[in-house]
Amino acid sequence: MKIFRTYISYIAALLSAATAVLSCSTGDFVPILDNEPAYHNRSILITGMVSDTYGQPLEDITINFKAYPHDQADASPISSETVYTNSKGTYSIHSDGADLQLLCTITAEDESGTYGIQTQQVIITWKGSSYDTETKIFIVNDCNFLLDRK
Repeated sequence: MKIFRTYISYIAALLSAATAVLSCSTGDFVPILDNEPAYHNRSILITGMVSDTYGQPLEDITINFKAYPHDQADASPISSETVYTNSKGTYSIHSDGADLQLLCTITAEDESGTYGIQTQQVIITWKGSSYDTETKIFIVNDCNFLLDRK
């Protein structure tokens, strides 16, 4: 009989917790004030590798990331990050995103001047196979650069 009461108390606790969870709002509503974009805890993860034209990884290459509203060519960036490649030539950018389509520019630059500069663009749409709806992260895993020696 004691075991039966224990099970009943566990079931009651689970039902109580489920009721509390279900009564919470699951919406992402964030009011937009003065035509500013709504930020929704979305983020962007871009990874890649920088190497020379012979395939050798390049260390300490500056990677500049800027995200712009896609439909506003003259807008200021809404997000920007600067990272550097590691000894394996890899980099990772993790940046905040806005609830609108974004045009991102990623530039690889050797500040020592040995190698040239290369820029790539990525369009963030918040849908498709690159967007993980559970984590709210738009993932680009292959933003690689081949830099020519000057």
